[in-house]
Amino acid sequence: MSRCVRIGLLITGCLLIAFAVLAQEEIPPGLVREDLQLISQESLEHWTPMWTGPIQAATILAWLADHGYSALLSDLNGDGVVDELDTIALADEFGTGIMEADAPRGTTDVQLVIGLANYVAQKYPDQFVLKIYDPSFTHEYTTQGFGAFEETAVQGIRLQLADEPSIRGYIYEMGTDEGVIVGLEEGFQRNRYFSGRSYLDEETDAGHTPLDFAWAKENLWLTGHQGQILQTVGKMEDRFYLDFLNEWIPVEFMLALSPVSEDEPDNGEPSGDCPDLTVRILDESCVYDPRQQAYLVTVWAEILNVGTVPVTSSFMAALTSTTHPGGVAQLITIPPILPPGDTIPLVLTFMTLPEPSGAAPCPLTYRVGVDLDNDIVECDERNNEAYGDVCCDTSARGACCLPDGSCTEMSESDCDAEGGTQFHPGVDCSVVQCPPVEEGCPDLVMEVIDFDCVTDNQRQFDVTLVVEVTNVGTAPVTSSFQVQAETDCGSDFETIFPPLNPSDSTTVTFEFTCSPNQGCAPNLVLTLDPFNSVQECEELL
Repeated sequence: MSRCVRIGLLITGCLLIAFAVLAQEEIPPGLVREDLQLISQESLEHWTPMWTGPIQAATILAWLADHGYSALLSDLNGDGVVDELDTIALADEFGTGIMEADAPRGTTDVQLVIGLANYVAQKYPDQFVLKIYDPSFTHEYTTQGFGAFEETAVQGIRLQLADEPSIRGYIYEMGTDEGVIVGLEEGFQRNRYFSGRSYLDEETDAGHTPLDFAWAKENLWLTGHQGQILQTVGKMEDRFYLDFLNEWIPVEFMLALSPVSEDEPDNGEPSGDCPDLTVRILDESCVYDPRQQAYLVTVWAEILNVGTVPVTSSFMAALTSTTHPGGVAQLITIPPILPPGDTIPLVLTFMTLPEPSGAAPCPLTYRVGVDLDNDIVECDERNNEAYGDVCCDTSARGACCLPDGSCTEMSESDCDAEGGTQFHPGVDCSVVQCPPVEEGCPDLVMEVIDFDCVTDNQRQFDVTLVVEVTNVGTAPVTSSFQVQAETDCGSDFETIFPPLNPSDSTTVTFEFTCSPNQGCAPNLVLTLDPFNSVQECEELL
């Protein structure tokens, strides 16, 4: 159970983009996207502040869907309309899938880019380019296990590297109707993401550029769930900075999802009468095979000839995973032709191992492709792949690690009843490495050790709050957790990373700027470990 404390305080060179069009296109001197959806990180119960990547990805796709690319957002919840509830559903699909928002470090820049690219390439093959403003992106791409970076890494969309993020680059992309996301550095290689909403191409007296962003933080002044507008300013010094919660934070990452110009060349593809193969996914499954001690991935699909003439020769079909090892290829023979409009059923399977922890792969992203060697000369060589996600079966009996270090086979509920320390669905004990058993348990408490409120002739109140967190338990804290501060002036959170040994303490500093009618951080609420990330001796402060 999370602990909350309500405190009643009585003292209550810019980047020069390598696109020739940058200097040619007429960019509006100011812009506001009034129709940008404001989705909250509290829209679904399991969402946390780590979900800003999937939320902002869905936000820019919803905006583009309303501006000529309707296939980017569909009626995902089946209520007969396409609205912000479907944007929430799309964000949830991203976060529980390839963007892995619930991972300890949240969604990374690479996962955000690959997740967006895969989705857009399926909906509009070869009609978008995804520009990446981050010089370190290729290194991150390789170190996160995606191999050597290539602009064609995702078929159907070009990944174009740009330079450092800049105000000029942001204004250009917004002014030419692109979907823009920026990422602010937040420690431990994790970003907080915002969607571009506005700019005013006139500097303030201090030389700063007014900018607005869609902010996933819950707007506590409204009923229901809705995000906020971050009204701020940017500046260019050694790099692009945003004023976020009264502190200058570097913009470490920026992406722009851009429709391809209609006057770009057609790459010499054939025109007129021709065959055209594409593939459509029908169903998938992933079940554990105890004899092989591995998971069997099966994908049911169909191959379609959407061209104008028959396919008359054989070609290859392949199933591979973009996140886990394994794959299979199959020769598709045509007896004797595949007429226009006809389909061929396709079933492909391959085996993949459990995660290193012994857990079931979830999500496992896969790709089904046909005629990838271009043996068939087609009308369109860019629509030969489809992507999907599957979570491997967790309903089977699994391995339970008991407190004494032993391992036994039982259901998850039985494992919980036995006080098991870890449950691995669908995996037997020969595969599981049980975690070491430690005596005792951690126990977190917090205390406000400093509070400072300074006013500038009552035009604003600058509030600084220092909280000390101590482990009063008998075992170290081995997982990260958060400390949250909520006030009428705004809210923020800080993540504390392990280890935190018994009797050790760490401090967290929060800063807020309050208006004259708000005073010194009214209705301040502090919450320690709101998501119960740490298994404690006592869940009471």
